[in-house]
Amino acid sequence: MPLDGGALLEWASLTALVAENEPRYFRQLKFPESFVGNVAQLLTIIDDEASLEPGWEDLDDLANESQRMSNLAKALDILEGFFTSFKEQIQQTAERVAIQSHRLQSAYQSRSDEEGPDEYKDEISATSRAFDVESLFVDL
Repeated sequence: MPLDGGALLEWASLTALVAENEPRYFRQLKFPESFVGNVAQLLTIIDDEASLEPGWEDLDDLANESQRMSNLAKALDILEGFFTSFKEQIQQTAERVAIQSHRLQSAYQSRSDEEGPDEYKDEISATSRAFDVESLFVDL
């Protein structure tokens, strides 16, 4: 089962928030020193997942995988500041993940161009034009 890029990004963001606001708590946990093994394992898993060739036929799967890779890259960018002993490895992995995300996004774009316009696009845009959100806040 692949890593949840959104969950990892949330964890990395929370880690940054706690480090900024509660550094004593991290000292008690011996962070980041006590998490070095976990991060090494995480980097291996992410690197393996970024090396996979995209074979998804469904456009939604391509878009979701591209977003997952993008979230993993963002999480690695955050973690890079904490794990300086892995800085180079984190940078290399983040670059591979970002490249994979771009490849997936390109595949999505080319396939969606081949398939033509979304059949529901007109219905969605027509609905959004009919509803004026700003009118909700006129009295405020």
